[in-house]
Amino acid sequence: LTAFSYDLRAADAKILQASLRPNSAMDIESENINTPEFRQTTFLLSQLFELGGKRHARIRLAKTERDRVELD
Repeated sequence: LTAFSYDLRAADAKILQASLRPNSAMDIESENINTPEFRQTTFLLSQLFELGGKRHARIRLAKTERDRVELD
């Protein structure tokens, strides 16, 4: 029975993880490092936008898996 409670907690954590948005990403590129007067640095910031209900589908799948664990 103690393992059962851990399975439910893990399933709840999966639901929480599925409901979160993807993290932003930052990238830095440098060119011409050896020549200080011509050094170029580029900062890139990106964010993934999920379309087509992917996040809701992930949440629904995680909830279905939790229901299955609960029935077991």
